[in-house]
Amino acid sequence: MDTSSKISTCKSRVYTYWQEEGLFPANSPLIVGFSGGPDSVFLLNALCAHPAIGPQFIIAAHLNHGWRTDAEDDAAWCATFAEKLGCRFELGHARE
Repeated sequence: MDTSSKISTCKSRVYTYWQEEGLFPANSPLIVGFSGGPDSVFLLNALCAHPAIGPQFIIAAHLNHGWRTDAEDDAAWCATFAEKLGCRFELGHARE
């Protein structure tokens, strides 16, 4: 099975689970913690691609802790990725 097929299969399983558990009420906004790591990238992508949810109800929320020198680059990448998916992006900054 190629990578694309594996991703499709995984998304199908995730969608089935969401539906069975009734996790997302119709037309309700959903805030997704979005670090930019592989797990949150997959989750955001799957939610935006889901026919019953879609990007219009998704808010990708990224918290820039400012702990790493490239944290601003990470935040910019996350904003661009969310924009490409068509969902809203919110950026927060941690205060010490």
